[in-house]
Amino acid sequence: RVKNSFVSKYVFWFLFSPVGQKEILQNFGGAAQGGINRRFVENVNIPIPVTKNDRLDLRRQILIAEYLDSIHNKVKQIEELQKLQLEKFKQLKESILSKA
Repeated sequence: RVKNSFVSKYVFWFLFSPVGQKEILQNFGGAAQGGINRRFVENVNIPIPVTKNDRLDLRRQILIAEYLDSIHNKVKQIEELQKLQLEKFKQLKESILSKA
């Protein structure tokens, strides 16, 4: 969970990014088991957009998260189309080889 000054989806996308993954790996640990704890939360640096008055800009966090959601959905659609095309290609190949 995130505090009111953060949009959870924005934080998710940051932590999912290569920079966020690096932050996680640098701060991931524990005595018996590695994990996310209070120390982790205090040490991870998440860039947060601010307004011209240096106030947290929740609207911009939402816009960034929505944009990344839409890009992610487009990537998933493209991956599905690639799978379908690959399957069609395999079927065509099998058909040609069986006729040869």
